[in-house]
Amino acid sequence: MPKKKRGNNKGKPLVEWCDENGEHGTRLLLEYKDKQRKVGQVSYGSNYKALWRCVLCRTEWRTEVRSRTTGKNIHPTGCPECKVSGGAIKHATATDNFLTWCEENGQLGEKLRLEWCDDNDKKPTDVMRGSNYKAKWKCSIAECGHTWKATVASRTKSFKPTGCPKCHPPYANLRKRQRNDA
Repeated sequence: MPKKKRGNNKGKPLVEWCDENGEHGTRLLLEYKDKQRKVGQVSYGSNYKALWRCVLCRTEWRTEVRSRTTGKNIHPTGCPECKVSGGAIKHATATDNFLTWCEENGQLGEKLRLEWCDDNDKKPTDVMRGSNYKAKWKCSIAECGHTWKATVASRTKSFKPTGCPKCHPPYANLRKRQRNDA
């Protein structure tokens, strides 16, 4: 008895799944660029690594079809460069880039704009505010001046954005609290 091929035929065809899944499905159809297997030849739960092209930043990457739908992930994956997840289609605007985001986000935005190092290989206008691009930063506190690398996304996230690891190491407040409790 021949062995059954596993993993590449899990459920309905991707094209059908996309038709039933609104804006998210529409986005996947727009981003699917694989020439080896057409969109009608793979299922939405397939582990086939298809070629995708981001509708915002035009980055191309390969990832499993199931990681773009749901599969084992609670949240579908998106572009690895701009980190736009699999949600609704977002139209690229000036507010998507890091510099514009800084200008619109008060003190935090001003601080991050000042901490961006000019010797990065990309300009602040070339990356999205939620990008996975590891940029070089220089602490804005004159006495510190520490430089380090961190993703743009980790610096701009709305809940607990990261800062200078020398001035504000992770869990610094927790350690201080534990010493005071002892």
